[in-house]
Amino acid sequence: MNWRMGLLRLWIVATGIWFMIVVGWAWLVAYPYGLDPLYPAFDWARDTLRDLAGLLFMPPVAVLIVGVVLAWALRGFRAR
Repeated sequence: MNWRMGLLRLWIVATGIWFMIVVGWAWLVAYPYGLDPLYPAFDWARDTLRDLAGLLFMPPVAVLIVGVVLAWALRGFRAR
């Protein structure tokens, strides 16, 4: 069993699901009445695009970094 490849694939799938959840949530909150530019939420969505990008990308990147660091640390305990 190849743990490295399996965990990488699991991370890719979880990241895709996370992206779909965040984008779906943002769509429902920002555009409850469609793409009507006169609706006040349109301004809110434009103003918080940076926050949404952070919410979208930071958790998967953090999980990847923690996984790589844990793999590196556990590799140090391997018998030579």
